[in-house]
Amino acid sequence: MKKWCIPLITALSIIGVLSLLALGIAIYTLITLIQEQTTTTTTTSLTTTVITLTWNVSVNTVTGTSGVSGTAANQLNSPFVLLIDSLNTLCIADTGNNRIQKQALNAWTDTTIAGQINGVSGSTTNQLTSATGVAVDSAGNVYVADTATSGSTIAGMTNTVGNSLSHLNTPYGITRNPLTGIVYVADTMNHRIVSFSPPSSTGPLVAGGNGQELSTSQLHTPTGLYFDSSTNTLDASCNVYVADTQNHRIQLFLSGQSSGATIVDTTEVSDSSLILLNEPVSIVLDQQINLYAADKNNHRIQKFDKI
Repeated sequence: MKKWCIPLITALSIIGVLSLLALGIAIYTLITLIQEQTTTTTTTSLTTTVITLTWNVSVNTVTGTSGVSGTAANQLNSPFVLLIDSLNTLCIADTGNNRIQKQALNAWTDTTIAGQINGVSGSTTNQLTSATGVAVDSAGNVYVADTATSGSTIAGMTNTVGNSLSHLNTPYGITRNPLTGIVYVADTMNHRIVSFSPPSSTGPLVAGGNGQELSTSQLHTPTGLYFDSSTNTLDASCNVYVADTQNHRIQLFLSGQSSGATIVDTTEVSDSSLILLNEPVSIVLDQQINLYAADKNNHRIQKFDKI
């Protein structure tokens, strides 16, 4: 029988080639894994920062006369708070006229449902003085914040102004996440949005708090807040719509993001033209996700249609 013998040098060469091949496969596999991890991280980052909701810059004045205050049924005086009730009716705290106005969406005139039609203030049961808040229950009953001072303190320190997370400075807007019970407050003169989980009276910073400027991470005298549970933009994801009053714009802060996106009035310039705002103080979305803004110094309510 013939025997086959492989020279030692040939065997060593084969082993060397196989070793190099194995090393190449290992390096290729490692590079592939790194690329996959990098792609996944990038995709996640983009998913958390891209805003898919947009609104038309061609706006309609729902009620009020641009730049002119008045007490007529189609006029307002420094409207402060907006609300859309379960019947799809727009309720307006017409603060400067000491009354609450009600308007069916797509109608053009308002009805006075609290306070005096002529805007006269007073302390009797059928009068209001600088109404700054309104709520409506499922039975259609209307609740009005008539510059009252009684109640229990759930955030901040009584009669104490400060900028720590346990203090507030002239808070205006307030809203609550019904799923978590977390309360969000527009800490207006601290130029920030903070949150609290009662009974705790201190909580984390949500947005702003970096000075009163125009950058995407800053606010200037924010006043109004809005949750939109129908589109899961706040109740489920804790994203925040903010009326950035002195910057004359509406900001949207996505969950966990310290920089906001301007979704209404990207110029930060005040004016009475249809596409600009002058100190917006309140915002609300209807069932079609159209956005309404109380344009206080223009004495009107502006509607921005969802695209």
